[in-house]
Amino acid sequence: MLWWTLQRLRSSKWQTRAEAAALLGNADEKKAAPALMEALEDGHPEVRLAVIGALTRIRHPASAEPLARRLGKLADQPKGRKESAEPSSSAAECEALARALGALGAAAVPALVRLLESGERQTRRWAANALGIARNPQAVAPLIRMLADSRSDVRKEAALALGEIRDASAVDPLIGALGSRDPETRRAAATALGAVGSEKAVDALISLSGDPNESLQLAIVEALRRIGGLRAGAGLRMMIDAGRKHVRDAALAALNALEFAPDNAQERAAAALLADDFTAALREGPAAAQALAATLESQDPLRRRRAAEALSSLRSPDTAPHLVRALRDLDLAVREAAAGALAAIGLPAVDSLIGALSHHDAGVQRLAARALGEIGDPRAAAPLAEVLEQNADIPGDYPDALEMARAAAAALGSILAAASSRVAGGELQRIAAVPDSFLNGAAASGSAPAVDCGSVREAALLELRRRS
Repeated sequence: MLWWTLQRLRSSKWQTRAEAAALLGNADEKKAAPALMEALEDGHPEVRLAVIGALTRIRHPASAEPLARRLGKLADQPKGRKESAEPSSSAAECEALARALGALGAAAVPALVRLLESGERQTRRWAANALGIARNPQAVAPLIRMLADSRSDVRKEAALALGEIRDASAVDPLIGALGSRDPETRRAAATALGAVGSEKAVDALISLSGDPNESLQLAIVEALRRIGGLRAGAGLRMMIDAGRKHVRDAALAALNALEFAPDNAQERAAAALLADDFTAALREGPAAAQALAATLESQDPLRRRRAAEALSSLRSPDTAPHLVRALRDLDLAVREAAAGALAAIGLPAVDSLIGALSHHDAGVQRLAARALGEIGDPRAAAPLAEVLEQNADIPGDYPDALEMARAAAAALGSILAAASSRVAGGELQRIAAVPDSFLNGAAASGSAPAVDCGSVREAALLELRRRS
């Protein structure tokens, strides 16, 4: 039977030759491998495809070199010849050869690595593809070198192949490939990092999540899903808050598919916030502070506001710097919630709030002054007096400065009412000399001051008289 089938492999009819090759492959007859290797040079593409399929099933190690030669010869054909010889057929044959070589595993690696040095990009691309199918660690170093190839499709195939091999030594080079100017290389690197599954790649993937290329964003979503863990979940939450609709939907599905196993209260709080459950996060008490502070950086203003409100209940001193930054938020509700949280923290927030009084944004100064007035700590008296001194002449077209000065005067009044006895004498004298604030030109016309500091001066003078 074998002899007869081998004879048919030499038939003058291509259909007969193709059928014979298929029969030999289905029989898994290794003795037929030499004849099949010779038939790789058959003149008909359908016969060659049948022969390649048979060798794929037989997996004879000796077929590696003939298959690699055929792949190199096919990919190296002059462009004009390829175009006249049905490009789709050529591509199908290259793909079949790559599968056959990949099926040989380690036996094919030396021949494929040599093909990576070819001057023809298609040869390099299909060789990288085959090495990915082979999944042999010996190919990792050569494929890493191909990440710097001059052609995008070769770099892409090399990255994907490294993802198939899943060797940890490829993580850093793949992270480096995320910085490529070519979006296809970046996308392939993201896909590969997801396949390798190293948590080391999470921060690099998240840093790229704002890339304008939507297909890359979707690749990052899938990579984070495959890697898993709380940090990857935080990246997905970020993409839900800020991404386009398709990206948001994909990120939400990926986040819902993740399963977390928190080891402590801090991780339980972080997991709760990923699910948008602020109540559950607060149940973890002070351990939730870090996760809530991180949520202040969300792209979703509602989540930022809810985080600030939760921090108001938590009153964690460590979150004061984060809340002061939130005073600059573009959303008014977030700014107001942050100011309320700082006031709730109380004395530990005073230094941070005093620093915010010197911010260039009058809106930030106003909120900081208001919070300092609610806290009532005398350490803020002199800085508030300085704000009023610097704003004695307010531009008429700058209402924010007016509101800021009013807030500073009100805060100073609250502090003197609650703790004037704890304000130093020199500071009281400074407050007693604080000028009223006027709109430009209003003082000359005799108009009433925009900010009347008379009651503040009077309170400082009363305390000075009491002490004397």
